[in-house]
Amino acid sequence: MEEFFNLNDFEKDPFALRYQGKVLLDERTVRIDVEGGEGETEETLQARVYEQMGWLTNNFSAVSIYITEELLEIKNESWLQEGEAPMNGMQLRSGLRLTHVRLAADKSMELAYTAGPIFWGHWVVVGINPDYTFFYATLEG
Repeated sequence: MEEFFNLNDFEKDPFALRYQGKVLLDERTVRIDVEGGEGETEETLQARVYEQMGWLTNNFSAVSIYITEELLEIKNESWLQEGEAPMNGMQLRSGLRLTHVRLAADKSMELAYTAGPIFWGHWVVVGINPDYTFFYATLEG
């Protein structure tokens, strides 16, 4: 897996320890922004990228379940189109498409998903703490 998240393949910001790139995750091209933290070297940042992206690739289901737990009731109470039947968790999860991952300098992660017409074109954004506990799932845009 490490070869998929090699920072040498990403575009480096010449003024900061920050990288941008695209990788194939869950059979989709996903943009990744990586921010180095205070005192981090390129080597320690690379190790963190491997760790965080490894966690993410192994926990796609857990993230999807968390989104469902946080947003399904909201969808069915406030975001149904006229005549639209209430959605179940599987339907919600199947409509999510991960498009962007941000690995922040504080070692937290933020994931952005498109949800098509489920939330009328709004993004689903998930925050994950440095210890890999979920912080929030919200709608933006």
